[in-house]
Amino acid sequence: SAIARLLIVEEPFGLVLRPGLSGFQFPDRRIANLSYWVWPALDALASLTQDGIWSRLGGSGLDLLRNARFGPDLPPDWLDLTRGLSIATDYSSRFGYDAIRIPLYLVWGGRETDVLLAPFVRHWSRDPIPAWTDLIGGGEGGAPAPTGMAAVAELVRARFEGRPAQFPCLTERDGYYSGTLLLLARLAEKEATDPA
Repeated sequence: SAIARLLIVEEPFGLVLRPGLSGFQFPDRRIANLSYWVWPALDALASLTQDGIWSRLGGSGLDLLRNARFGPDLPPDWLDLTRGLSIATDYSSRFGYDAIRIPLYLVWGGRETDVLLAPFVRHWSRDPIPAWTDLIGGGEGGAPAPTGMAAVAELVRARFEGRPAQFPCLTERDGYYSGTLLLLARLAEKEATDPA
């Protein structure tokens, strides 16, 4: 109830989930992060509370995702909602560290339509995949994506192609975030395949 009361706000684009209580809504601009739309969690909250706000928030997140595509048709890590939809360049003009969770949560939450997943699949159709892509300048991360990001890419490609995922293994160079993404990708595949 505190999240609904304090962090969900009405915008011209529909309901928006603020990333935090402070630091993202200013008198002259408003910032959002589409990776905060954790669709399986929104579904659970809708079921537990019987409050329609969670379903409305989930729907507005999908609408934002359909319209907030830049560069190679990808969503940015941080989105500026101030005057239309644009990349929040003072945060990051990339598809990378944050936005990698968007397709993960689409699959996990059962929202993996071909239309929504296709831009990610196209982006990850090469090997190795980049750790990030600048949606304004077009540059890419110098190193290949770490294992966790590669795991999310594999999950999305596998679901799109209708096959089981072949997840990479963690290495000693991988840190907490990479391990977390790999575990979440495995859990998403398990629950998407066998929801019981």
